[in-house]
Amino acid sequence: MKLIIFLSMGCVAVTVVMVSQAVRQEMIRKDFINSAKEKVSLLSRKEDAVSYMRKEIQGIRPKMVSMASLTEELKSKKDNLQKEKATMEANIVTCTKEKDEAEKKKNEATENFNKLKTAHEETKGSAQKIIEELKQQILNRDKAICALVDTTVAEARKLCGLE
Repeated sequence: MKLIIFLSMGCVAVTVVMVSQAVRQEMIRKDFINSAKEKVSLLSRKEDAVSYMRKEIQGIRPKMVSMASLTEELKSKKDNLQKEKATMEANIVTCTKEKDEAEKKKNEATENFNKLKTAHEETKGSAQKIIEELKQQILNRDKAICALVDTTVAEARKLCGLE
């Protein structure tokens, strides 16, 4: 009978160990299932986030393409404006040189004109003196001739201004 008690105690002990093992394994299995559910949930959220980001990227991509073309267009305009600026600056330098040369020629022409005007005035003055001297000589000659001319003749009186 001791053997039966011992065996029944052994069976009860084995049953208790097996039940405790089963409970422990069930707890581990539930923890594993809960952990798997959490990981699936987390993975699902991450997949949703990735999907959302892909949609956002696809929405942004056309904007980026238009921005890139706009950037190229603006660069082209900038280059054209810089070329025009360089051309205009070269034109300004050329115009400034031409203006300086024109002013120099104008100043030279003004000086030459003033010199010619002064020379003309001097020549005019000396010509006036010569004309006056010649007039005086003609008057003196006419007076000398009129003094010698017969005043009885009508034509002589007319030439000498006596009539």
